[in-house]
Amino acid sequence: MKDSNCYICGGVEYFTLDSQNDFRDTYLDLINLDYTNIDRRICVCANCGFVYRTPVIDQIEASLLYRDKYRENILKHSTADQYFDKIISLKDDESDLAMKINWLKSQIGERFSGRSAVLDIGCGAGMFLYKFFQQFPTWDAAGVEPGRVFGETAARRLGKPIAIQEYFPGLFGKRFQLITLIQVLEHVADPAKLLAGTVDDLTPDGLVYIEVPSVRDFSVLPPDHDRFMSPHLAFFSPNSMRNMCARAGYAVIHIELSTTARGKVDLRALCHPSRDAKSFPLLKDDVSMALGERKSFQLKLTKKLP
Repeated sequence: MKDSNCYICGGVEYFTLDSQNDFRDTYLDLINLDYTNIDRRICVCANCGFVYRTPVIDQIEASLLYRDKYRENILKHSTADQYFDKIISLKDDESDLAMKINWLKSQIGERFSGRSAVLDIGCGAGMFLYKFFQQFPTWDAAGVEPGRVFGETAARRLGKPIAIQEYFPGLFGKRFQLITLIQVLEHVADPAKLLAGTVDDLTPDGLVYIEVPSVRDFSVLPPDHDRFMSPHLAFFSPNSMRNMCARAGYAVIHIELSTTARGKVDLRALCHPSRDAKSFPLLKDDVSMALGERKSFQLKLTKKLP
């Protein structure tokens, strides 16, 4: 593991959240990493207010986790196909996928005419795209999934091109009207860089849909929840989302909080490329109100990375 500065502004001064990372981490256990003497911290950047983790797994550890191990938690008691069938069979009022796709339809409406295409980065076993086609039956699609088992399942169940690898711009040699990054950007050490790369894969009128964990999770979930384990490197407020997007060359056209069926709080945003995207000053309420509602997450003294 390696120490990290703020992923958004590079700031080295931060506040540390108390009583946060003294529990077993399922994902570090999966890659047999000894972390018993590592001071795992959740930090709030003193410069821009971004909430992030340090230290983080390095590139070799991340490749091992996401290529071979990450989905093991999900597939303890089922196959990938059984998991796929379970998720797509949920009733709409119990389905987070149905909720977000209905929201997308309300935002996009008839914006795109003719034959459109969606690229789902981090598509898992393909359940989002499967449900997406129910609302957008004329669209084409492609997906990217680094995990072999889920990637192969998505390709077989969808009959669409699925790249079983990490995403890079130009991977499919075409442009898309919509790119989705659902529970993806919190997993990468430079989310703005990944997001910036998607501009090259969008049509001129294209949009990006982003969904990430909200800082509100700290006030509604237990401290040892899976949400706070090592794969999740960042937690977003509305303004830190806007600032990340601005750094990547995007402007946010709509943003809102959404509570999932399992009680987690996501921040979702719809964005379009913009050379004039503005950065926003930190609103203290974005972070301090969310984190201060639970005593064990109150901010400690300012520290500075070596």
